Order: sequence, then structure tokens, then C-alpha cells
Amino acid sequence: MCLVENFHSWIEGLKAKPLEEKETQLAVVVPTADEKAIVQRAIMNWSQELNANIVRTHPKNSVCFSPLSIMIVLGMILRGLPEGAAKQQIIEKICLNDLSESHIQAALGEICRELCADDHLKISISNALAVAPEVKVKDSFKEAMKTLYDSEIFQPGPHAVEEINQWVSQHTQGMIPKILSSEIDLSDLMTCLINAIYFKGEWKEPFKKENSFKQEFTCIDGSKAEKLMLHQFQRHLFLKKDDFKMLEKSFLSNDPTKSLSFVVFLPKDPNGLPELEKRLDANFVSGCRAVACKEKVSLTLPKMEINFKLEDLKEHLENMGLPVGEEIVNLADRAQVTNIIHQSKLRIDEKGAEGAAATVAVVREMMMCPTILEPEEFDARHPFAFFVMAGDEVLFQGSIKDASALLDQ
Repeated sequence: MCLVENFHSWIEGLKAKPLEEKETQLAVVVPTADEKAIVQRAIMNWSQELNANIVRTHPKNSVCFSPLSIMIVLGMILRGLPEGAAKQQIIEKICLNDLSESHIQAALGEICRELCADDHLKISISNALAVAPEVKVKDSFKEAMKTLYDSEIFQPGPHAVEEINQWVSQHTQGMIPKILSSEIDLSDLMTCLINAIYFKGEWKEPFKKENSFKQEFTCIDGSKAEKLMLHQFQRHLFLKKDDFKMLEKSFLSNDPTKSLSFVVFLPKDPNGLPELEKRLDANFVSGCRAVACKEKVSLTLPKMEINFKLEDLKEHLENMGLPVGEEIVNLADRAQVTNIIHQSKLRIDEKGAEGAAATVAVVREMMMCPTILEPEEFDARHPFAFFVMAGDEVLFQGSIKDASALLDQ
């Protein structure tokens, strides 16, 4: 059954019989366009705080993550939390205190549905609950996950790590084959909350391979590396300010009302990325995109493949004030998120871009004491920040600071 049919059948079912547990009820709402826009902007703003938190522990490394993938799993955790301080704190920290939880969940689910329903964008978003044998996940939680996020529910056997990795690999087209390391112990697993995102886009104006050649890239630490650079002289959305430039390069689409693009913010000073990143909130990015104009640009962009993994995403979220380790009683009794792992991979080449991301929250039983004109030039041969945008939705965000993600051929 498709997600839309599933949603409407659930509404009819609710009319026929009330839910038994008042504390686990989720109001049935249809999100407005304004509510979806609020959630999109909140994801953008909140992801900048997460990016700053990640950069503090990876100051010289190239970074890439999917704010949308992480937010979907946060939505699942939020659904598992009972009404109270922890739930409200997460809602406030992700900049959504103007909306009720039911409206947040409905808007997030609708955003995912709209992205997946558009064949032109080549985006797939998949969700799952991997439930260990003999673990009783509450029916209301399973029903909400199916309805809101079209979540698949499966029961891993004795080789849970391999089975979860296989599911993620399948739903990222093999780009993320092993999100869980073989060292992780899932013998006491209750469930895993899983999201996987995959996209592939062809440039509206592809680079010519004969125009690609090696040049120096200046890393954030001042070192230099000879890497393959893509070159192009075309019209692009372009913005030039005193201390930075922005360029937006579009992917091919047959629907002019839908957009998927690669947005690059390049500081004038090769050492200026840390300061520029502090400004990249929703208002700043959308404001820059709104005033950018189509101009002839001599573009130099590294050919790159970045693979970034956060084994300690739970700690990053808790450092930001999100109590994701609280008991999620709406999922199951004595259930607690103990690990959150995120991995993203993004490749940029002459033809286009391909990316994947996955987030896995591991849920175990709580312990007794839980822990809490003239052609413009855009020469990206020094550190820069980037976004992959589907309209106003941030699919991927990152920065290139060193040569580890840059390709030689």
C-alpha cells in the first residue's frame, strides 16, 4: 500500500475506534504549506548548530552529513518520548516550539512524501524499525511510524549487524555498505530506528571531461595538493559579495517547478571558511539564493568523493542540549537510545552528483542508572562549504577543508 493510501486508511481507522492509551495518541493533521516551510527552515537553522558542533571536533577535516536523515530519526525518537520536559526541550532545540508535535511529525512526513513522489528529482527516502525477537514494541508506535514515515518493520536474526547493514546498503544503492561496524554488540538490542536517503542527479550543464586537469588545492591548514579540477564556462546563478561568492549549479529536471541544485559558498580568504560557516543559517542562505543572478562564470570545482561517518552522533546531539537518551516509553517499556550513528557519502564528477546518507539509532533496555559581465570567476581551489538542495530542503551539507575527499582521476 502506498504511503498516501496508508495515511487515509489510518484516518478512517481512527474514526472507527479510539486509541487505548491516551498518552500515545498522535493527532491526525494535514500540514499546511506554511507549516512545512517552518519545518524546512528549522532543519536548516538547527543543522548549522550541529555543523558547528561537528567542526569543533573535526576542525581540519572535510565534513558531510544529511540534516534531513538525522531529523527523521529525531522525529522517531520524539514520537517515543512521553509528554514532558525532555520532549519539549528537543522541540525547542530544533527551533520548532511554535508547532505542536503532531504538526511537526505530519509536516516532516509530508516533506519526505513530496520529495519521493517526484520522479524528476531521483530521491528516495526509506525508513525502518529493526525489532529484536521477543521485544514488544507498542502497536501505537509501530502504527505511527508506518503512517508518518512509511517505515518497514523487520525482525533481524542472530546476525543483526549484518542484516541492518544489508538493509542500509540496499536502500542507498550500495553507497553505504557497512554503517554498523562488526565490533558493535547488539546482543541486547531492542530495536533500531533507521533512515536511508539516496539521490542521483545529472548536471543541467555537464562538465566536459577534456576540460578537467590537475591543479593545486589549498587545504585549511595551508598545505597544497595536486587534484583533478573540473572546468566550465557557462551561465550559473551567481552572487558576489565583498568577502564571499555563492554559486548554484542546477541538476537536470523536466519540471521547472522543482529544483535540485548544488550550492557552494566560497570565502574570498582561503582561511575564511570558519567565519563564513557561522553565517549560513536559513535566512542567509535563502536570501543569497533569492538575489543571485544568472551570469557567465568561469567555474573551477574539484572532482570529489567525500565519505564522512559520525559514530558518536548521540554525544553531539546531547552536547547541543537534546536529551535523546531519555526513556522512550511510547516505543516500549524501559527503552532507551544508547547509540546514534550517521554516515554520508557524496560524489561530484563531470556528469553530476550521487549521494547517500543513513542514520541508525540503537535502542536498548534502560540500565538502572541511565546516562544523559566580464565572466566572473569561481575558483574553488581552497576550502568551501556546500549544500545539496531540493527546493528549500537540505539533503546534504558539508565543507571541503583538506584534500582527502578530492580525486586524482
